Amino acid sequence: MLRKSVGQLSKAAGRRAFSSTEASGLKITSLDDGRAVSEVSLIVKGGSRYSQVPGTAHLLEKFAFRDTAPRSALRLTRESELLGGQFGTQLGREKLVLTTKFLREDLPYFVEALSNVAKHTQYKAYEFAEEILPLAQAEAKKAAGNSQAVAIDAVHGAAFRNGLGTPLLVTPGVNVSLAEVKAFGEQVYSEGNLEIVARGVIEGDLKSLVADNFAGLRAGSVQSAATKTYAGESRIASASPEQVVTFGFAAQPTPAFAALAHLLSSRSVKWSPGAGALDAVASKHGVSVIVANHAYSDASLLTVSISGPSAAAVKSASVEAAAVIKALGSSVEPDAAKRAVAKAKFSAAEALFAPAAAAVDESAVTAAAKKVFSSKPAVAVVGQTFALPYADELF
Repeated sequence: MLRKSVGQLSKAAGRRAFSSTEASGLKITSLDDGRAVSEVSLIVKGGSRYSQVPGTAHLLEKFAFRDTAPRSALRLTRESELLGGQFGTQLGREKLVLTTKFLREDLPYFVEALSNVAKHTQYKAYEFAEEILPLAQAEAKKAAGNSQAVAIDAVHGAAFRNGLGTPLLVTPGVNVSLAEVKAFGEQVYSEGNLEIVARGVIEGDLKSLVADNFAGLRAGSVQSAATKTYAGESRIASASPEQVVTFGFAAQPTPAFAALAHLLSSRSVKWSPGAGALDAVASKHGVSVIVANHAYSDASLLTVSISGPSAAAVKSASVEAAAVIKALGSSVEPDAAKRAVAKAKFSAAEALFAPAAAAVDESAVTAAAKKVFSSKPAVAVVGQTFALPYADELF
């Protein structure tokens, strides 16, 4: 009965159609689901990976939705408030995402606002010194107080060094000039570097507005050297009460690799301890174990973060977790592989604009586990470094 119901639902879900078109050199992906609230995002290939000096992409993000030639930041704020709209930004290692949310009848205004950021941002010296730089530094300071975030950033550096390993935020002691931010902005806000993703809009209307507002963009796109991976180690002493040990397994992005995160940690019910290989380790030692797959265009990083207030507990949990992971490099229980595949398929299907999920089965997951978990990972340690394990004590 369950299988029959799922089959009937899949037919209904298949009727949800996405549109894909192009205008002014920008790829446009949209879904009109009849919502009263629309959302349009400008996806910029301008994350930290592409910046020559660490922090440049972070500072560029802070210039979004500020003064442009057509509108001042004050005017933009007041007008959007009257329309009830919202603006937001999100910076990643490969993408800078500028997002607008608004009532669907206000589509023309917000598409124009996005185009103004790309074409007409004004990089003013006083604004950089008085607002942009202090705001970015405050965000970096806040992030430095989050030991898990510090460990994730550090393990990226240990695994990739440059490119994907470039720090995401501004870095103390590394100065970025306004000229460098402006040059980076002119480089990434170019025709071959931008994409529009939208929900709750009519495709024809959006295409027409993009064609009108984004016409005249500079041609070009940013490039980065092919990613190389390393089994490096980073140790950061911190006064934070939270002790963190993070492993980072780097590999090519494949559906089977993405499923490995669910092999290590799998929880379907919030009060369940979890059925993943590392969930029992967390319960046994009274620590937190967070597994995540960071997928990029030419590499993925599977991170395992073990944290807690006790350095001794984190160390013992890390030693046991490393042993469990190495054992998975030799053999994987069939039921565990089956659960991982099911969770991976669900996660892929849940993403609104994700491409169709590629086929992955238990044998592919088992083969990926053997290949990945037999290799040495990058390791990052944050906290009482004298009491936490070294990489060669774990792998």
